[in-house]
Amino acid sequence: MTKIIPSLLISLFFAGVSQAHSPTEARDESYRSADAGSPAFLRQLASRPGGLPTSVGTAPLPAWVKSTLSDWVVTNSGSFNFAGLESMRAKVKPLFTALGYTATEVEVGEVTDPKGNKFVRKILVFDFPGSKPDVLILGHLDTVFELSHPFQAFSEDGAKWKGPGASDMKGGLILAAHTLSVLKDPSLLKRVRIVINDDEEQGSRTSGPFLKKYAEQATAGLIFEASTDSDVTSSHSGLLWFETTVFGVASHAGAAHASGVSACLDSSYKMIEMYRLLDYSRGLTINAGIVNTPDRAKTNTVCDEIKTSYDVRFVDFSDIARTRNMFSSVMAQNFAPNPSGATVPASVVKEVQFTPSMPPEKSKTLVDIYFAAALKLGVTATAKHKGAVDAYGVIEAPLGLISGLGPYGGGFHSDKEFLQSDVYMRKLDLNVAFMRELLK
Repeated sequence: MTKIIPSLLISLFFAGVSQAHSPTEARDESYRSADAGSPAFLRQLASRPGGLPTSVGTAPLPAWVKSTLSDWVVTNSGSFNFAGLESMRAKVKPLFTALGYTATEVEVGEVTDPKGNKFVRKILVFDFPGSKPDVLILGHLDTVFELSHPFQAFSEDGAKWKGPGASDMKGGLILAAHTLSVLKDPSLLKRVRIVINDDEEQGSRTSGPFLKKYAEQATAGLIFEASTDSDVTSSHSGLLWFETTVFGVASHAGAAHASGVSACLDSSYKMIEMYRLLDYSRGLTINAGIVNTPDRAKTNTVCDEIKTSYDVRFVDFSDIARTRNMFSSVMAQNFAPNPSGATVPASVVKEVQFTPSMPPEKSKTLVDIYFAAALKLGVTATAKHKGAVDAYGVIEAPLGLISGLGPYGGGFHSDKEFLQSDVYMRKLDLNVAFMRELLK
């Protein structure tokens, strides 16, 4: 058994963070700047060269955009809220069918929610009858905010429209439909297929193979996730999700403390060790987002089991093996005191999600088209790396991808989520110009 003094372990953790390694292929930005850069970027839009010429983004914002968004964000569509997802599908359909699209619901598999309830996941597919689309628009209905989350309302703070999914990505779906409605021309619209899933916030675990099938039939994929500190996303981090189960030995917390081995304590040590992976200079982050003990756990019983879900984001492919090896080696060790020499079951590590990072080369052609279209409007557009993964299921398909086509916003996955309404029309104009250039 390895026993580590907590203060020493913490010092090792911070030493690991500060001793950054140089990435083999640098990206423009790392994960740490995503939300922090948004307010500064929005302030600079009007002042930087080509920022907000009088001909771009100045048309009045239609009232239906706000009324639709305010209705959608109060319609809870957490990834496991089956009724809410069904309601959102019904609300989304008219925006696209009004343009001439036919809606098809495709069942992609049965899943079980955290309470043991089963339901069927679906994707919405919009096509023009008889068309062979070569451009794919991707979006999702679900949010990270389940019914139990206190963040459920729509509110305004100046130009910020706040609410669950305001920008990630109910606002993105509205902007996608709005962009297509301005294009109007059926000869252009029939080249575009829209696919909307309901488990993106769960890594598109169930819908991923279906998304890939549609991606393989297209040459370009357009993802309407929100923009933060740039106009579009040129590359994004990859993702690894792990679930760990750490075991201990139960005993009476007072009468027989020394006979027990605390899985909770052991898992805490392991978590600190795993956080040594954190290296912002590499765009390598780790987050322990869910930590649960079984229902049998009691305050007066030494903890004998605990599960943790980890989210790792990476840029450099060399960090994949490093991360997997780290989880394997750390979880194989025992850190909690075991004075009685009790036999402790081995910890279990399960990799539940892997999505490769998207290099700039994957989006270069589409970003170049976007830049060229923006210049025709008198705008010098920007594209940056993003730490979030928008291309679950499609990143390995041969099509080109561009993300960040949604509205400007920030505060994602928190009760600070917002859509920046005063520059919504700017993004609409840029999107329309881009799609006209792409589809010509």
